[in-house]
Amino acid sequence: MNPRIEQFAKLYLKYKNATKAAIEAGYSEKTARSQASKLLNREDVKEYLEELGAKDAEVLDLNRRKILEVYKEYALSKDKKVPVSERIKSADRLMEHLFPTNEKGEVTKTKTKVTIDGIEIEL
Repeated sequence: MNPRIEQFAKLYLKYKNATKAAIEAGYSEKTARSQASKLLNREDVKEYLEELGAKDAEVLDLNRRKILEVYKEYALSKDKKVPVSERIKSADRLMEHLFPTNEKGEVTKTKTKVTIDGIEIEL
């Protein structure tokens, strides 16, 4: 596997968007979508993604959960010291994490687990 393909895999894990990862890894915008599709179907790329994902999954999950908790705290805050604008921004960011969208604004991920007040909910 060449360095550009490795870079594509790392960027794919970062963005969860194959076309964007391909473009940033150096593939042309014209062919990025088809190249990304081909790369994601290669066995060596699948194995590399699995390897990378396994290494980082726990750390990423913990960091993601911490971030979501902070957003949730601000979004649901009743403390008058937290401005309404900050609560709205936090709620927007929380929604972006829970319901990522593609370039067309369509929700790309529909199931997410989140814990609110000690209750785990799958959204």
